[in-house]
Amino acid sequence: MAYLADRAFELIASAQERGRLAHAFLISGAHGSGKENLAARMIQLVNGAGKSGGFDLFGEPVVVATPPLDELESGWVRIIRPRMKSRRIGVDQIRDLEQTLHLAAPGGACKVGVITEADRMNDQAANAFLKTLEEPPRNTLLLLLTANPQRLLPTVISRCTRLPLLGGEALLAVAAGAVVAALVRTRPTGEGARSRGAITHGGDDESLHHLVGRHRPERVDEQRHRQTLIWEIREGAGKARDRAVMEDGPMARD
Repeated sequence: MAYLADRAFELIASAQERGRLAHAFLISGAHGSGKENLAARMIQLVNGAGKSGGFDLFGEPVVVATPPLDELESGWVRIIRPRMKSRRIGVDQIRDLEQTLHLAAPGGACKVGVITEADRMNDQAANAFLKTLEEPPRNTLLLLLTANPQRLLPTVISRCTRLPLLGGEALLAVAAGAVVAALVRTRPTGEGARSRGAITHGGDDESLHHLVGRHRPERVDEQRHRQTLIWEIREGAGKARDRAVMEDGPMARD
């Protein structure tokens, strides 16, 4: 079951309150789904920084802001990202992380290891990390973030609590695909084939106008609605195509 990031955090906070928080989470989701923000909120939660900031002069609760993930890195919070020329996470990075996790943090602070784009670990790094997943040091939280969980070793996945997130770029692509499918079903075969081609390849405006309605709208608001739908379909298809092309290349952060 997938969750919106806010709902996922509510479940995590509840588990933390009950002393039932797992030691390792696999947070997966499309780019823009909020993986890094959720990880940052979890870091604040386990170390007490995410609690309420009290109340302002008007009696309203003060919301504690969540900084970007990299700003939370410290001696006891380590953020691992792909840094090799091949955009892979090497075994040396994992061993350095493990060394930190096995040290004693002052004041009983929770040690946190975050691996972003975890599917970029090479086999040697993934196998080295398995031992930490199997025998985590005391008072440690491990967070693996990825948009491609299927690329992780099954043994890594099985040792984490899975937390798939909704939203992000994939949601737009799926929504565009659903619109296309619904519209194509209402067209004859020849027109449906033409419509699918327009979406798959981005299409020209004539093909997309053909998809969403061949007749000129009688009202301006209808015309604007149709043009907006065309833009959304083109954007969703373009992002889906670009993601497929760049799947093995550098990835943008959340």
